[in-house]
Amino acid sequence: ASSAVRQQNLGYAHGVQSRQSTNVAVAAPSTRGSRKNMHETAQSRNGVFLCGEGRLSRGSSCGASVSARSGTFRVMSMSMENMSGSDAPPPKLADCELTPFISAKGRVMPDVMDRAAATVFAVFDENEAIQYIGFSKDIRNSLRTVLSRRPDQCHYFKTWDLGNLDQKRMLAARQAWIKEAGSPPGMGKDQVEFWQAPLKLGSRVKAKEMATEVFSKLEARGLTEEFNADPELQAGGVYDILTSGLKNDAEMDADDKRRADIKVNTFEVNMDIKGEHVSYTVYFASTQVTNGGWIYDVHVFYDDLETVHRVICGKEWPESTKVDSKEIVRTAFAFLLVNKVHRHTEGLLTSGMFPINYFSMSEVEQWFPSFALSKS
Repeated sequence: ASSAVRQQNLGYAHGVQSRQSTNVAVAAPSTRGSRKNMHETAQSRNGVFLCGEGRLSRGSSCGASVSARSGTFRVMSMSMENMSGSDAPPPKLADCELTPFISAKGRVMPDVMDRAAATVFAVFDENEAIQYIGFSKDIRNSLRTVLSRRPDQCHYFKTWDLGNLDQKRMLAARQAWIKEAGSPPGMGKDQVEFWQAPLKLGSRVKAKEMATEVFSKLEARGLTEEFNADPELQAGGVYDILTSGLKNDAEMDADDKRRADIKVNTFEVNMDIKGEHVSYTVYFASTQVTNGGWIYDVHVFYDDLETVHRVICGKEWPESTKVDSKEIVRTAFAFLLVNKVHRHTEGLLTSGMFPINYFSMSEVEQWFPSFALSKS
């Protein structure tokens, strides 16, 4: 599995991914767009989505822009003041800048105007053919969501930021864009559900396979930011991703540093112990150097269960075995897994239970004399 796929199962993302609603409010299948239809269909998990008064966006949205193809400078006639009126028309889709879903830094990072209340967005495939039109109160997470659900159809997007929430103006923009570009395939009755809802695959295995396939495909296209499958939905056979709390490049840079640290300290372990093969993942979350050796806080991922442990490795172990202390710890956990030591314990441990929450290498040796490593 790719690194992004492996990291979807790591439970130490420090809160940057969330199951909270992305507030994705997509356009109704009907192109007529009555107010009642909009009220019933443009909803997120947290309530009815409204849209409203339009303003020009800075940079990547509609407005003054340089055409990459023609080299000409196009300036829309609508100023901020003109667009504040409720009768101001939405911009032409052709006047909105075509932006790649995945930026040069490998991120989904649309340029959004300050204090934008909503965004109308159009999605285009690799050939720049329009695929879908939607609305959002959180455009970054909405784009992340549709990209993860329909990666082959999501290569470019165009956006129009709105300053206030007003259904009428949202619907007017959608109608104008459909009239200009034609009805997108994703708006059809047989396709719209794939854009608007998580994918119901029927089993946890199929949902996990879908996540692996999609994340690997997006990595191949240059995606570097973290996409994590929703574990609760996945357990029920449904595929969707968690929303991201990261809002800008500075926050993304800090998260890149965090994930680089995780990568350096995460190990895929494959060992044969007592004739039995064991494979698991271990993450060394923190290291304390003491006079007597090292104290590690580790996360172990095995058999779809993550557990956290504090482990002590005395300096006599690497000195006598000529093996790195982290390698000794990895071998110890492989030995414990083969011996089917319970990893998830809460409350008080009885005298007959191995102290899996907090233990030393010497205790492993005391409990299991056949422990593969020896100080002699």
